[in-house]
Amino acid sequence: MKNELSKELENFLKSNPELLEQLGSKLLKKKSLRNKPFEVKNPNAISSIGMIKRIAMTFLKHTENNKKPLPKDINYYTIVGHFTFRLNDKKNPLTQGQVSKILSAKSLPSSDIKAMQSYKKLKALDT
Repeated sequence: MKNELSKELENFLKSNPELLEQLGSKLLKKKSLRNKPFEVKNPNAISSIGMIKRIAMTFLKHTENNKKPLPKDINYYTIVGHFTFRLNDKKNPLTQGQVSKILSAKSLPSSDIKAMQSYKKLKALDT
């Protein structure tokens, strides 16, 4: 029962990206640990999923954060998936220092944007 509800919620949120963005922005506006400045204690330490989600929400809400807008084909799940892949890379995992640099930048690195777009094109060829 619990798994069915979580699948239904996931499908609903995927089919309503505007609602997902509204919910995400409300969560970011709440006073919580996420609103505190991002502090890196060890720049060589591996980052966490929470840091990846913070990257995604920071660049999705570009107008509130004075960031450059993303291409229309890149959404929350694309960003989280891309950086999760980088996090799980055995040779060169995503570190907290890299996350800090990404968050302080005005836009996502062009290499990351190109990689996300290339992956979406590759997946479109499979279907």
